[in-house]
Amino acid sequence: MSDKKLMKNRFSKKQKNIKKPVFAKIFIPILLAAVILSVLVAHNYLIYKKNEANKSVQVFFQDNLNELESAVDDATVFGADLSENSLCMLRIKWALSRMYMDDMNVYAEVYLKDKKILDTTQCLPCVVATNRSPEGNWYPYAYYLKDPSYLDPIREYIDQGYYYDIESAFFDPLTHTFIPGNVCVYPTLFDRADAETIKCKPDDLGECKKYETLFTFSWCSRGIFTKAEPRIDRVAYYYTNDDFSVFEMEDVPYPYEKQDEAIWSIRYKDYEGQSIKELYPVKRWVVSGTALAIAVTVSLVVSLILYFRKKTLFEIFDYRKKTTEAMAHDLKTPLATISAYAESLEEGLSEGGTAAYDPEKEKQNREYAKKIRENVNDMNDMVEGILQFSKSEGSGGKIVMQETDIRQIIGGCMIKYDGLFKQKSITLSVSGETPSQNTDPKLLTQAIDNLFSNCARYADEESEVRIVLSENDIKISNRFSGEISNGEDLKKPFVKGETSRSQKGSGLGLSIVDNDLKLLGYKLELSFENGIFTATVVLR
Repeated sequence: MSDKKLMKNRFSKKQKNIKKPVFAKIFIPILLAAVILSVLVAHNYLIYKKNEANKSVQVFFQDNLNELESAVDDATVFGADLSENSLCMLRIKWALSRMYMDDMNVYAEVYLKDKKILDTTQCLPCVVATNRSPEGNWYPYAYYLKDPSYLDPIREYIDQGYYYDIESAFFDPLTHTFIPGNVCVYPTLFDRADAETIKCKPDDLGECKKYETLFTFSWCSRGIFTKAEPRIDRVAYYYTNDDFSVFEMEDVPYPYEKQDEAIWSIRYKDYEGQSIKELYPVKRWVVSGTALAIAVTVSLVVSLILYFRKKTLFEIFDYRKKTTEAMAHDLKTPLATISAYAESLEEGLSEGGTAAYDPEKEKQNREYAKKIRENVNDMNDMVEGILQFSKSEGSGGKIVMQETDIRQIIGGCMIKYDGLFKQKSITLSVSGETPSQNTDPKLLTQAIDNLFSNCARYADEESEVRIVLSENDIKISNRFSGEISNGEDLKKPFVKGETSRSQKGSGLGLSIVDNDLKLLGYKLELSFENGIFTATVVLR
């Protein structure tokens, strides 16, 4: 088989496989793919945000752990003064408080040999400072909340996510702790328009004698009522390197067999990132919902585009198929008639060769020949109409726009069909005026001509055809005793009125008019009311 035949067969098979599209069959697979893709994108986005958030907190955790290790390292090298207000203890306490401040899940303990010196629960992350040392250190002047219970008056605000600042406090210089006086609570971090002042001062101040109304800063964690779980999985211990006679530090998994022999050790819970659920309890649903909404919207848009493309392709295919079938049907009738008359004529001529001359037979043969000629003419008109229709679907050549007198075109068509109108005793009336148009006179004449031809063929005998001209349109009306269920359907090729199927004509006239007017930028409107068929050429 040649390549051309193979391509032709493939094309034919493809054409036969064109089916009417079903929207659900297009939409559902696209929706499923889009939902899966959106879920993956949303999940990856949340994982990315989680990793970014955890990475940021992890950096603080490592910095604070390094600060704690540095404080313990100094205590190891220079000798430890374990008095409660020694700089060594204050620095260690400061580092523990910072670790707890940035992450409430952190837990750490500081040991001297096998004796625990401090842990994070003793260094509550609510700190105020009255000054800063010349070296830039805060810890010598930092005071820690004596007990979380002193902030019970603001607990309900903290539970609602409020922020707070210590406005005034009572200090105990012996223990470096404070008792809050007035506490300011506010719902938004950078807006204190709705701030409230809550009195937290207890009746018994104990050893807290000194009262300060101003201090350098207030450092308050909203997790003040949260207690860290005392879990430990790592230990950083300090030992003496006998080879170099120096202290060294090693960080190993906990427990470690030599940890109680170490001079100093830090036993802590290593950083553990929060889950998406913990970080974004609401945002994860917002992100997922948004992703699904986008997926549904995109699926719907894409499906509609594909559906209408497939539907258009199917309609073109179906239109061509029905047009071809209608064309074949309309051509088949006169061909069958021609065949029948030709067969009868052939029989008559064969008999005439042997029999005596018969005037009746001669008359009959002439009638057969006349019928054949009439049907051939009908077929010729039909083929001509098909060619004309085919040209009207495209441009039919170059469109030449020029100033055109509409009244002159109407007059020419009236003269052309005057004989046919007189045969059916049809009268014509013209009223109104239409200004000249910048259009293609040939195409417009062809369209108006077909409208007059339609009137001459289908208008009732002894009726009136009215042509009404106006600035915006041309209306041509005639009485028609048949039935027309839908006037707009008459624009389709090979469609005729219900009771006019027996009449001559291809049913292409109005299709040609519609195509011609579309090429000119005009519009054809058809209506049938109370036995009056009206064709309107809308000019603007």
